[in-house]
Amino acid sequence: MPLTDSGTMAELVYITDFDGILQSINADAWNEFARENDGGELLDHGSLIGRPLLDFIAGGPTKTATSTLLGQLRSGTRRTVSYLFACDGPNDLRSMRMTITPLPAKEGFEFRSELLESRSRLVELVLGNANINRERIDLPIVTICSVCKRLQDPRDENNWLDVEVYERGGGDTNVRISHGLCGPCMLSMLSAANA
Repeated sequence: MPLTDSGTMAELVYITDFDGILQSINADAWNEFARENDGGELLDHGSLIGRPLLDFIAGGPTKTATSTLLGQLRSGTRRTVSYLFACDGPNDLRSMRMTITPLPAKEGFEFRSELLESRSRLVELVLGNANINRERIDLPIVTICSVCKRLQDPRDENNWLDVEVYERGGGDTNVRISHGLCGPCMLSMLSAANA
């Protein structure tokens, strides 16, 4: 995420309407975020406006959790939602907080991603992989749970594997990573959000 004039990381903020359709995105923060995360196809933030937010959320459990939380906000059973998540990039490991707040008069929702901690992937830097190849768009995508770090089984999206089991089972290691939530972590997140 880009630095502000004060040297702190800029927050990524986007607005949806009440049905979850993207209405606005802070362009500079979004474009920098897309560049840092091999999201070249998403650099034109203008092409995202008018599309459902759920189009950009990977994995059934993560979409279900997001839909459930938005439903609670729509119904008024929750006034705001805040949760922690990992959003690792090719060069960085990031801990973040997402806060979702309804806008006045049921106009929509504000999503605010705040960077809590970021550290370099030191292992890759030590191995000389600091310059990640940005021409990776054709590689398969593997989803990793943002909480427990297990990988979604490409043969069964409801099965999540420890990294070692995935690799031992012949899982492809030349992949792009997407973040999601496994079922148990989704339930834990929903229960924490409801507390």
